[in-house]
Amino acid sequence: MRRALIVATLVVLAGAAPALATTVHCADAKSEVALEYDVLDDVVTRVQMQIAGNFGISTDPKHKDYSGETITEQYLGNDLLMVNLRVGGEGEPALQLRLGTAYVSRDAITAGVLGVGGGGLWTITCD
Repeated sequence: MRRALIVATLVVLAGAAPALATTVHCADAKSEVALEYDVLDDVVTRVQMQIAGNFGISTDPKHKDYSGETITEQYLGNDLLMVNLRVGGEGEPALQLRLGTAYVSRDAITAGVLGVGGGGLWTITCD
């Protein structure tokens, strides 16, 4: 009886464990820009970008590059990802991310375009 209670408790606790986000890292070929984002349950939960030098954008309020940017639109499905960030949730996007994944046999590559308002456009690949 006691053993069954312990096993049942472990099963309940294992089911209650919080899910961990997957962090994806991306960069351009010239190392001018780096980007990372977190995905949890098919939802992008955090985006952080750094242009070589000192300009960055983050949706994490605890990060030094956070200036009120929030994820305002996103789509994740069918091997495509689209994310827009806006300051205060309004106005022109501060950051636009468009990625696609292509497969050949067992190989895959995720690549796309990163656009930063006032900063430019970069072709990026992700791991």
